[in-house]
Amino acid sequence: MEMPDAYAHASPVTHVRKMQAPIQIIHSDGDPIEPVTKVRNFVYEMEKHAKPYELHIYQNEAHGLKQLAHQLDSYERVMGFQQMHLESSPK
Repeated sequence: MEMPDAYAHASPVTHVRKMQAPIQIIHSDGDPIEPVTKVRNFVYEMEKHAKPYELHIYQNEAHGLKQLAHQLDSYERVMGFQQMHLESSPK
């Protein structure tokens, strides 16, 4: 059963205008569940509305990061992103 209104409401792209906090996007190029094209559409909307974001796409991965080097790198990126934005957020 198709429910375009429900799908649109559930999609993050629909809500970009309302976003206020910076967002970090970590994705993989071979994800069969959430294709990288969806991420690129989301990033397009983020840029269109001048929303702050950070994007990193890992190569040769599927849904979830399996390679240890990518896992460790993503942890570093997440920690750095949080540190940068939590320290600079208004109190």
